[in-house]
Amino acid sequence: MNWKKWIILVVGLIISNSAFGLDTLSITSDFRKVDMKLVSDVFWCNNDEASIERVEALKKEIFAPLTETGVSFPASDEVYWVKTIIKNETTKTRRFILKVDNPRINKLQFFTIKDSITKSSILMGDNLPFHHRKIKNRNFLYPITLKSNQTIEIYIYANKAGESMNLFMSFWDKSFFEKRDKEEVTFWGFYTGFSFCICLTVLLVAIFTRLKLLVYFTIYCVAITLNIVSWIGLGYQYIWSNFPYFSGVSGYAFLAIYSISLLAITRIYLETATIFPRIDKVLLAHQVGIILLFPALILHDLLPEFIIAIMISVGNLVILSYLIVIIIATIMTYWKTKETSKLFFLLGFFFFMIGFWIHMSTSLNVMESNFWTRYGAGVGWILDLIILMIVFSNQIRQSFLKNIQLKQELNESKLTAANALIAGQIEERQRLSSELHDGISIQMALMKMRLDNLFSNKTIEEMEIIKEMNKISSDIRNFTHAISPFNLNTQTLEDAIEDLIYKIENQTDLEIDLETNHFDEVLLNDNQKHSLFQTLQELLNNTIKYGLATKVLVNLHSESKNIRLRFQDNGQGFDINTVKKGIGLNNIQARADLLNGNFEINSNQHGSQFEFSFEV
Repeated sequence: MNWKKWIILVVGLIISNSAFGLDTLSITSDFRKVDMKLVSDVFWCNNDEASIERVEALKKEIFAPLTETGVSFPASDEVYWVKTIIKNETTKTRRFILKVDNPRINKLQFFTIKDSITKSSILMGDNLPFHHRKIKNRNFLYPITLKSNQTIEIYIYANKAGESMNLFMSFWDKSFFEKRDKEEVTFWGFYTGFSFCICLTVLLVAIFTRLKLLVYFTIYCVAITLNIVSWIGLGYQYIWSNFPYFSGVSGYAFLAIYSISLLAITRIYLETATIFPRIDKVLLAHQVGIILLFPALILHDLLPEFIIAIMISVGNLVILSYLIVIIIATIMTYWKTKETSKLFFLLGFFFFMIGFWIHMSTSLNVMESNFWTRYGAGVGWILDLIILMIVFSNQIRQSFLKNIQLKQELNESKLTAANALIAGQIEERQRLSSELHDGISIQMALMKMRLDNLFSNKTIEEMEIIKEMNKISSDIRNFTHAISPFNLNTQTLEDAIEDLIYKIENQTDLEIDLETNHFDEVLLNDNQKHSLFQTLQELLNNTIKYGLATKVLVNLHSESKNIRLRFQDNGQGFDINTVKKGIGLNNIQARADLLNGNFEINSNQHGSQFEFSFEV
């Protein structure tokens, strides 16, 4: 027995009155709290119908001291009756609280016998409707008032209906209980609120980033939070209608869920599939094993007890095994990668193991319920979640920066390819224009001269042939000038556009206004200048052929790194959803794609508007 138990025992002896023996708890003026295990006896029987009258009539020897039996009882169909005698030795009327600190008891009822009068609480428990539950507190509480020198017998009836049960009971001074209860409610309220905030935050980030790691981390956070909520009994009050502990399964179910998600997190974060394929297969095997055990948890009521016992033993071995594998995998990954973040992952896992060990030790009655066991698990899991959030957020940041870098490199590569393609197009246009001008145009001129010499006295038909030859020669010359890129060595982009507008206005009835007040040509390279010029050519050509417009407004604008060409006419317009784009508009769209820019079209019966823009 350790020193804490000695202190509790001595205190129990001090506050007990020798006239009544160990069966009676004597209350002195400095009384604050006592563990009922030190001053109570227990009787259990198979008869669920045992009444308070029958139990009260039992002889004292029938009851066994809780100091000998303990407060943890195995699964059985027996019901338990706990008996305590209390006397107020003070000169004042005192108010107390009797507390049963386990909200997951199926049926529980308090009985008191004072001055030969028997009183009872309502029958409470998690198998009963909400109006039988103490909603204000997650534990079973019973207020008791004792006058000076008054003695009371207390009986507690508890029924766990075939499940293991812990009867953690304590007797408190009312004011002292309210103070401590406020502290406990504050802690668990903070824990629950903080946990749900973490779950919500991780869920939103997971939805935004769509990373598998964060999806599993969200499941992990939710499962841990629900496990704690179920463990401390909050579900008993607010969540489940009749079976708040899923007949004893919810804790194991949540344990299975966050075990599966933890294994998935480990495999993804440590990249075991790439770095350590064999370890990855071991972790995957653990995941599959837990998934195979999961249906048995749901159907446990249909399984024989020996199967359940085997399943629990196998489950404990699987948990112990994967904990060891995760530690080994993390250490090996750190040795290979030398990444400090892997050590932080191990630190978070270390806090998780502490919280898990405290939780399981208390649940399996290996460790007594006290301040550290109650709050230690919650603190351990909070630290685990915080550390993992920091580790994963740093990884997300690194991935985000890497994606930005890759995107920039892709854009630069795309821009380089676009510039090369545009330069090639310009060069090809120049070559084709030269060949047309120096080859076909000259041949057409020679052919025209030969026809003039051949037909000295021209008939009407011969005149038509020569006229057609002149038209073809003129079309070739116009086409040669159209595809020939302007010479950047002799003129600016604005000069080339003004020349183009001048020629069109002389040959058509189209009135064209050019605005370049906020345009800085210095920002553009040669390819971008040629792209703007060719785009304007295509738009003017479309307007002349199809628009039936009389006025056109051309606006060139540069702001910071954004270049915009806006073209607007007052033609008949077209339906952009039904009219198929021609070669000209498709060429403009392709040009915008090459420059990583945009090409937008708006049109109605009053005219059309085109905007071609890109960043330099």
